[in-house]
Amino acid sequence: MTARTSTLLEFGDVKKLIIEEFVKQNYLYCIRVAHTVPVKYEFRCGARAFRETSKMRVLEFVAKMHNNKI
Repeated sequence: MTARTSTLLEFGDVKKLIIEEFVKQNYLYCIRVAHTVPVKYEFRCGARAFRETSKMRVLEFVAKMHNNKI
């Protein structure tokens, strides 16, 4: 079992988690990208995400995950 596989197993069905939970809870906004085969979706921050955090806090978190400083 690879590290990637075990990480995905921790979250279960990631696609279902994103679409059925994060979109329904307004953390993400999902739109279909026009004229793409296969169908592709674009995810943007939803209203709830904007209320609960800032872009700077997200950037700091991502930088921390990649061991970089801002």
